This record gives sequence, C-alpha cells and structure tokens, in this order.
Amino acid sequence: MRSFFCGSLLCLGALLGSGCEWTEFTAVSTPPPGKIAELDDGDRRVEIGERVALAIECSNSTGPCRDVVASSDDPDCLRVYPAYVDYLVAAYENGRYEGMRQASVFVLTGQHAGKTRLRFQTNAGSATFDVTVHEDVN
Repeated sequence: MRSFFCGSLLCLGALLGSGCEWTEFTAVSTPPPGKIAELDDGDRRVEIGERVALAIECSNSTGPCRDVVASSDDPDCLRVYPAYVDYLVAAYENGRYEGMRQASVFVLTGQHAGKTRLRFQTNAGSATFDVTVHEDVN
C-alpha cells in the first residue's frame, strides 16, 4: 500500500512539474457598426466581413505566444499581419515570473467573400481556424 501511495505522489508531482501547454486566441478589437468580425476560440472559427479588420491576441500558459508564424490558406480571401502594440503581458518560464513581454497580436483583414483557413504555429503548438469572409452588402 505504501509503495502505491508513494508512486501516486511521484506521478502527481511529475504532472504538476511538467506544466500543461495551451494556446488561447482572444479578439482585442471590435468591428465597425453594422459590420461582422467574430472569433470563436472554442470552435476555432472566424467570421469576418469584406474590408473589415479584426485584431486577435495569442497567449499560452507561459504568457504571450512566441515564435508565431501566422498564415492564410487563401490570401485573396483573408490576410493576416503581425501587429506591434504598446501592451505588455506577464510572462512565465518553468512556473517562475520572468517579467513583462509585448503581447502577441495579429490583425486579420477580410479581402473577398469566401471560405479559407487561418493557421498559427507557436512555441506552444499549432491552431487552425475555419474562416468565412462575408460579402459586404453596404
């Protein structure tokens, strides 16, 4: 019984010590009145209108995402640009506070109506979003 208990504690310690990487994307801008720009991180879906921009922030368990490569499968439909913002976020390494780092923000722009995919590769893994760019009726 004692060896089972000690073994369980070792496993629990290994799990807690190893951390758990996750990546989260959050909209940090809103669309103009009457326009569409929505990010659903849970379903990994983006809805955006033609000629509309949406800023999104990438973060993970260590703070702002690092070494991010973002791309659109169809740049004629959706474009993605890195944004340099005056916004700092707490960063952690091995569970220890490492100071403040610049937020990892990208701007999406709807170009032409259609469907495509938006892909992110980060220090904590990858994420793919299904994107619908809606036709501008105004």
